[in-house]
Amino acid sequence: MGASVEVRSLQVRAGRAELVAAAPGTVPAFSSETSLPGPLPPAMRALVDEAARAGISPYRRLVALAEALRGPRYQAVDVATLPAFVPGRSLLDLDAVVRDGVGLQEQFAAAFALGARDWNVPTRLVVGWLSPASKGRDVDVRAAA
Repeated sequence: MGASVEVRSLQVRAGRAELVAAAPGTVPAFSSETSLPGPLPPAMRALVDEAARAGISPYRRLVALAEALRGPRYQAVDVATLPAFVPGRSLLDLDAVVRDGVGLQEQFAAAFALGARDWNVPTRLVVGWLSPASKGRDVDVRAAA
């Protein structure tokens, strides 16, 4: 008659201590998500090294890095100056953002991703958004001050 299927599962729950102690795997498939485009320049190196002092676990380091980049030292580009701002994406451009403390959210996200990669935590950064008004068409979006 009919077929039957038996499903078994094991639900594993990690406690806080286990999560804090978790470390990234070293799977070769992650090599493109853990490689760096070059050595971190001075300001980025200092930021990542400071966050690393938060603890030995990758979790604690990542939290410290995220908190540092959200802190008062770092500010988004002022909307009034946005048209004149050139959002560089090279390592040196990102180093200037970290050094000067002013940049676009995507630049701070890139700095975080590179810091995580420095600790062999796989990261992938996707920037962009889909406007609900686009309905599958290309839409020209412009910023206004």
